[in-house]
Amino acid sequence: MWAEVALRRAAVVAVLAVSAFAQVGGDQFALDLHAKYGPALSRQIFVVPAGEMVVDYALNGNVCSIHLPAMAPDKQRPGVFGTKAMDDFVLELVPLTLRGNESGRGATAAGSLSMSFVAYENVTISEEANATGRTGVTVTFKNEKCQDPPSHARADSNVLVPVVIGSRIVQRGQSAKPKKLSISGSPQFE
Repeated sequence: MWAEVALRRAAVVAVLAVSAFAQVGGDQFALDLHAKYGPALSRQIFVVPAGEMVVDYALNGNVCSIHLPAMAPDKQRPGVFGTKAMDDFVLELVPLTLRGNESGRGATAAGSLSMSFVAYENVTISEEANATGRTGVTVTFKNEKCQDPPSHARADSNVLVPVVIGSRIVQRGQSAKPKKLSISGSPQFE
């Protein structure tokens, strides 16, 4: 009986000791990560009625961009989500007085993907969409520069990241311009 109690106590002490030793190197581990990969991006995720609101911060601590889901719950109709409700949420979050005067609108599309935007003096609000509809809303503050991601995650790095163009996957940096058209009419890539 006493042997069992002593054995249990020894097991508990061993587990606590291992846990304590694992925490000792935590500061050094964080320093090593910063030395190897650079400073951490400053980002917070807030839970809002529509889901998650991802807020990125500039080096000075000001908000530089806000990423939102495509739709929000409609306040007038419980259980119904819609893009109008998200537009109302964005208007409440970033009122017209903060946006400034509208300076332009635009849109671009590639296949089933599209992006439209409204530019104001202080912010740009863009909507991303695919063939099924809006996929997200982004508010970008013009006077704030978001921190760059680490060089291994940037599009201009030498890391080859697969990118889908049409029905062909090409490596970033590889030419995606059609070299010639085949008999079937599908492009041949360089």
